[in-house]
Formats: sequence, C-alpha cells, structure tokens
Amino acid sequence: MNIKEFFTKWPKTRGVKIFFLIIAVLIETLFVFQAGVAVGFHKAAFSFNSASNYKRNFENPSGRLGGGMMNSYTNAHGTFGKIISIASTTIVVADSDNTEKRVLIDSSTLIRRFRENINLTDLKVNDYITVIGIPTDNGELKAALLRIMPNGDQSAGRPGGMMNF
Repeated sequence: MNIKEFFTKWPKTRGVKIFFLIIAVLIETLFVFQAGVAVGFHKAAFSFNSASNYKRNFENPSGRLGGGMMNSYTNAHGTFGKIISIASTTIVVADSDNTEKRVLIDSSTLIRRFRENINLTDLKVNDYITVIGIPTDNGELKAALLRIMPNGDQSAGRPGGMMNF
C-alpha cells in the first residue's frame, strides 16, 4: 500500500469514524459543561453582589433593614411579588421567598396590565407584579418587562399558576 492509497482509504475505515465521533461527542460535552459553569458563575456572582449590597439597597432612612437575609441563590433575571415601595425610578418588591428586590425602571421598561401599556404612576403599593429584567452589579434588577397580575393573583408568576394575563 502506498501513501496515496493510505490517505484515501484511512478516513473511510470504521475505526476512524468511531474515533472522530467520540472526539466530537467529547468536545460537545465540554462545551455544554463550560456553558453550565458560565451560567453558575453568573448566578453566584449576582447572589454575591446582591448580598454585598443588601444593606445599601434595603436600609430604611432610620437605619433599620427591611426583609430577611438571603439564604440561597436569588432569582437573578426576574421576580414576582407584592410592591412594598415605589420611588421615581425604583420599585421594591417582596419576593415569594420573603426577600426584597430593588427593581430599576427606565424609559425602555414595558409596564403592562393585561395587553394595555401603562405608566409607572399607575402602579400602587400592594399590587402584585411579575418582572423580567437584567441583573446589575449592585444586586438590583433592571426591568425590561413589568406586568401587573390580575386581581392580585399571587400564583400567576409561579409554575402551575394562572398565566393567562
């Protein structure tokens, strides 16, 4: 067998195909693992930053903290719960696990009640809302979408809850 025959027949052998298939599966597995590590790192960094800035984010003017300390990872990209305070560009929400989340509102935030766009001034303390957004380095959530839950339905944002709003 000469060199030309070797390189034309070699890639077609069953053993070589299996070898390359195994290599491809290993590479794909490594990419998936690395993606999981990146997501886990992002989630841990958000929780760390949120805990580091907890006092600054939730200290009342009297110097007392509101809410409890976080026991585990926080829900980084969204929240649902009851509005406990509203400021000009910030809403504080009591989350389902009794943690308070600062939600930042800007001109690009969609605020909706059912299919109707509403303004920040239409929100009231004790409204139940669902928020989807981007976590900041300070442990806050920059809202992209804020939706009022109908009739104060506390189950609307939870798995198995009413989602037709």
